Amino acid sequence: MEQLVEIPSNSEVLLSAKEAAQEFGIGRDRLYQLAHTVSVTGFPALWFGPKTVKFPKQALKDWLGSERGRQALYRAMKGK
Repeated sequence: MEQLVEIPSNSEVLLSAKEAAQEFGIGRDRLYQLAHTVSVTGFPALWFGPKTVKFPKQALKDWLGSERGRQALYRAMKGK
């Protein structure tokens, strides 16, 4: 099911995978892995076509601080 998301007008709010990896200390590969789990984990990733993904900075920060986010990140790091 597609979700409608309001895209912020300030480009600094949307991070590339490289920027998000540096900002939050998560590997780029892990970010891409989680970006493919949006419908299951609620991971905050915005896809622009099949290969371009951006990460809303505040939403990513909130998600990583949530119990759901911590559990999903733990499972992803354990390879499950």
